[in-house]
Formats: sequence, C-alpha cells, structure tokens
Amino acid sequence: MQHCAFAQWPNCLVKPPPTSSACWYPPHFVLRFGLPRALGTHARHVNSLAGLLMKFTPVKCDDLEIPHALPVKHQARLLMEAVGVLHQRGYGRLKLYCYVKGGLGAWRHWIFASDVFPDSIAAWPGKKSGGSLPGMALFTGVTIDEVAENILSRHPALSESARGRDAFYVDWYKKMLSDYPDGILEMESPYQASIIDCGDIKLPALKAWTRPPPTPISPEQLAAAREVERQKEMELARQRHLRRRKHKHKLNEFPGAL
Repeated sequence: MQHCAFAQWPNCLVKPPPTSSACWYPPHFVLRFGLPRALGTHARHVNSLAGLLMKFTPVKCDDLEIPHALPVKHQARLLMEAVGVLHQRGYGRLKLYCYVKGGLGAWRHWIFASDVFPDSIAAWPGKKSGGSLPGMALFTGVTIDEVAENILSRHPALSESARGRDAFYVDWYKKMLSDYPDGILEMESPYQASIIDCGDIKLPALKAWTRPPPTPISPEQLAAAREVERQKEMELARQRHLRRRKHKHKLNEFPGAL
C-alpha cells in the first residue's frame, strides 16, 4: 500500500541531486569533487595550480591516445600562457575570448584573429576557433609549448590570419600574465576584463567591434515569412501522409511480406 506522504516518482517539481557525470568526475568522486563543484564551493579548496596537477596514465584505444588529464584551472592557465607565447612568435593579432559559465562554473573560451575585440563571439564574423565545451579544454597539451603547437596545427588558417601585431592588446596581455601568474582571465568585452577571485583589471583602449542591430522587418515581411514556414510544414505533413498510405497499401497488397 502506497504511503500518502510520498509523491509518485518521478516528481518533476524536485530537481535531482548533481551527479558526478554532470561535474565531469568519475562516479566515485561525486562527493569529494563533483558535489563541491556543483555547489560552487570547489574554488575555495583550490590553493595552487601545482597542487591541482593530477597525473593519469594515457589510455590508448587503437590509434586514439587520450592525453594526461589536467584540472580545468590548469588547462585554462596553459592556454593563456600559450597565447602569450604565440604573441612572441609573431602571431600578435591572436586574441582570447573567455568567461566563466554560470551553474557549474566552467571556463568557456575561444581564440580568434583580429585587430578589434568583439562584444559577442557568437556574432563575430571573422576567423575564430570553435567554442570549448564545459569542463573540457579546446586544445591539448601538458606544457605551454605543446598547447601553442596544438593551436597552430589545429587552426592553420586562423594562425596565418593572426600574424602581425596589435600593440595595445599584446603589451597589456603580457603584463596581465606577469601581474597575475596564477590568475584565470575572464574577458568577453573590449571594455571589461577580470581575474577570477581578484576582480576587475584595467584595459587599454582596444578597438571594439559591436554586434550590428537586427535588421528591422515590416509586418508584411513577417507575415510572408510565417506563410512560407507554414507552407513548408504543410508540405512535410503531406509527404509523411503519402508515405504512410504507400506503406499501408504495400502491406495490404503483400500481407506476408513482413
């Protein structure tokens, strides 16, 4: 007999507890690492990057080799330093767009080549890398030079476009790395940047790229666009109906075919 005090499962009004897979940790690490990360308290236990370096044996699956697993914060710092190294090699138009994603606190990042800094990487029409997934590094490597080489090998066209020098950005970026040797950058605007746990930092007068406003559309154009979509839906429904009729006719004609 069901107890009246308990609701039937599943109860959609109750959110399930965070799992280790949601926090990118093995199942047996859910309480030690996954839950503190989900609750936003993980950063309190982070004292240094050196202490976070976890060494795992590489796993080989045929020709696929999974590199040593590094903590997210360490991966972030490696990429920041690698961008600085590429600046010194002549890729001075290379820039880093990054921020901390809400919720589990994942560090999202893109690299792009330009003399300006956009206020929206999604709307940016220039050359850029794909965005990172939450909790996963965009580039591989366990040293700064390895990450730098991985950037060049994975995005040759982007790297070629990054040749040159944006003096304001390069000089500021070098000083930022020196002033905050363990810091993690957040910068998704040409007007504001910050270091996690340290607050906002000063920016030079960077050239900005602003997302253009949406093109205004008249009520007639909006109605025409909706009519086109409606016609497409009707055509798809008609084709599905014809396929179902054809299939039913074939079953009736050859009842033992299936």
